[in-house]
Amino acid sequence: MDITPEDSIFPSAQESQLYSLRKPKGSEDGECNRTVCKQPAALYSNSTLKWYCESCAFDIQEFENTMPEPFKIFEKFYVGNNMSDK
Repeated sequence: MDITPEDSIFPSAQESQLYSLRKPKGSEDGECNRTVCKQPAALYSNSTLKWYCESCAFDIQEFENTMPEPFKIFEKFYVGNNMSDK
């Protein structure tokens, strides 16, 4: 079985150059900080000090909102309880 350049797991020189021009994941104007996400970052987290897309930010804050005293990770999606808001 012959292995062609298209089969290589290593990026081509052109792909490497394009990758080096991208902003790091989780940075402003970069990609969302979640490993599996490739969406543009839109919201900043004061908790992780990283940037996330709106969808991932919603998912993270939605889970946090289920806690007895949720942290305000993304203010846009924060739903506090009456006890912690006073």
